[in-house]
Amino acid sequence: MNTPHAPSILRAVKFATRHHHLQTRKQDPTIHVVVHLMEVAELLAELPLPEEVLIASILHDVVEDTAVKLAQIATEFGHPVAKLVEELTDDPTLEDAVQKQRQIESAPHKSHHAKAIKLADKISNLRAIIHQPPGTWSHEKCTLYLAWSRKVAAGLKGSHPALDQTYDQTAAELESMLKDEAC
Repeated sequence: MNTPHAPSILRAVKFATRHHHLQTRKQDPTIHVVVHLMEVAELLAELPLPEEVLIASILHDVVEDTAVKLAQIATEFGHPVAKLVEELTDDPTLEDAVQKQRQIESAPHKSHHAKAIKLADKISNLRAIIHQPPGTWSHEKCTLYLAWSRKVAAGLKGSHPALDQTYDQTAAELESMLKDEAC
């Protein structure tokens, strides 16, 4: 990576990896968490977005899933990054169903950059189900996740046509897989 942003982005990867070290992703080890964060950033790297969006994409789950506070992100990476991470952070004290409903309701009201990160996050989550279905997930749970993801994505679309297209292709691939009972 030979870009003027590489040191900041790599520092964000190191920070996220260090703080996610005990977290699992759908019962998978930390490496899958880091792969997810890198995939989200990779999807966004293809778009003309400022550095703070790529950094926030790497850090988008760190407040929600670890002991890191927004103030620490602001100190380490600046207030624009912390503001984006805050916009993307679900309240972990709420029940899962409430969090999911809030994501649907808040999606259309997110900032342009938060919409991009959130849509890339949904694409990465769908790809994970396609390529490494969580062993504990039933076919029904995969189907419900896809339906919910589409509701969230509907509110995120319109700002980034390339991401919209990637989401639609990925959702269609998962839907086809689910028709074959492959999850």
